[in-house]
Amino acid sequence: MANGHLGDCRSCHGKPDPNRFMVDSLRSRLVFQVDNYGFGPAIGEFHRIEGAFWFDPNNTAKVFAVATIHANTVDFGDLLMNAVVRERFLNVEKFPDMTFVARSIQRTAPNEGAIVGDFTMLGVTRRVTLNVRFNRIGRHPLTGDNTAGFTATGSIKRSDFGQTLGLPATGDDISFELVLLGKNLQ
Repeated sequence: MANGHLGDCRSCHGKPDPNRFMVDSLRSRLVFQVDNYGFGPAIGEFHRIEGAFWFDPNNTAKVFAVATIHANTVDFGDLLMNAVVRERFLNVEKFPDMTFVARSIQRTAPNEGAIVGDFTMLGVTRRVTLNVRFNRIGRHPLTGDNTAGFTATGSIKRSDFGQTLGLPATGDDISFELVLLGKNLQ
């Protein structure tokens, strides 16, 4: 299940599975920050994330997670900055999506772990580690859906993905926090 393809999730083939979730795109967000010419961090957000994951709180040794981040949903709250980042930094015409495929997980505390996976941006794939906290699994009071919630943090260097525009004036290090909610599909 950890090789990163949705078809590899055995339970995805017709049988209900209480541990299989689809990313709730309306309630999941990826917020990031990067140095803004030394004036402080530019804080942005990606509004659209799609994907699926398999999670059993009693068996965290197995991992299955695939996520797609739609690059054209990047938002700094500034139309000019959004346009420049989409065109010149993310090249959304050529690379409309960024992806993350989980490869392994290591539990570090009762509700925390480190997930190692392959992150692809601008056509380049690099191994990254996310520090993940399992928040809760249960019925969401607003939607009624069986929901699993996680918070993940990490960082990347954009130069590792071939993006060097404006260095060193603009930051190379991008730190991020992902709030991920998944809806069970059974």
